[in-house]
Amino acid sequence: MKNKHYFEDKKAYDAYIKKWRIIQTICVVIFIIIFLFLIYLVYQEVVCNKPVLNGL
Repeated sequence: MKNKHYFEDKKAYDAYIKKWRIIQTICVVIFIIIFLFLIYLVYQEVVCNKPVLNGL
């Protein structure tokens, strides 16, 4: 028995990897944007003394 690849050809495998890399990159970017937004809200609350987080 040969050790078979999950994909028959290399092109399909490369396309699969590329698709998941794009999805992973988009998720990381969205996470960073949300994280920066939360830091900005805390900054407004603490430094500028604005009651921003009371609505959450």
